Parts: sequence; structure tokens; C-alpha cells
Amino acid sequence: MKTFLKIILALMLFGHFQACKTYQSLGNSTSESQKSLSQQEKLDLQLDQVKANERIKVFLQDGEEYDLEYLSHTRETIYTNVIQTASEKKQNIIKTPFEIPMDQVETLKVFRTNYFISIGIPATVLIGFIIYMSTIDLSMGPVL
Repeated sequence: MKTFLKIILALMLFGHFQACKTYQSLGNSTSESQKSLSQQEKLDLQLDQVKANERIKVFLQDGEEYDLEYLSHTRETIYTNVIQTASEKKQNIIKTPFEIPMDQVETLKVFRTNYFISIGIPATVLIGFIIYMSTIDLSMGPVL
């Protein structure tokens, strides 16, 4: 029983290193001073939170969306690289410089680790498994 729980714990820790990454919105909480800002100024504040070489997804006002590698930004332009792959295995990655005017951007999301999914779900499964194992009678043999 103890060996089995150690295996489950090891799998949970290994799962943490395979963390779930998702595109997450920036700046969901807006303060009173930020409510009076224009869309472009809010975008500028959000881009200040993005680090160089992070992957971002940009949604334009005309409905287009781009998966990009963020480089830097000014008040008028976002400087990025478009990431193109030569094959499904992503062996050959070609980065093409790309500029996006700030006034065309509707929203953006950043590709970051979602710790709730990465830690919360495996921990919940482990706790549920421990509760299940404590309620069954092991003297009867395995119950399927």
C-alpha cells in the first residue's frame, strides 16, 4: 500500500514538471485609474508585463489572430517574430520579423503555465484516490 502511494506521489510530481501551459489574458483586474485609459494605453500596460521571447496570441480588430514570439513594443507598434514550422515535428523553426500597429490590436494573451491545472488537478486526484483506498476493505481482495 505504501509503495503504491509513493508511485502515485512520484507520478504527481512528474506531472508537475509537465505543467499545463495555456494562453492567459493579462490585466483582468482594472483599477479605478485604469478604467479611464484608452484601449491603446491599456494594451501598453499589458505589454509591460510580457517578457521578451514569450509566446503571445494577438487578436486583431478585423478578426485575424496570430501566434507570435514577443520581442518589444513602442507606443505605436508591437515588434514580434512569426513562428513558422517546416514540419509537424517542429524540427525546423523559421522566425520572421513582424510588426503590428497597436491601434489594430483588440486583445492579447500570453502563453504561460497554468498552476491551477498543473498542481490542483493532480492533487485532487491523489486526495480522492487516498480517500477511496481508505474506504475499501482490503481483506476481501481486489474489488473492481
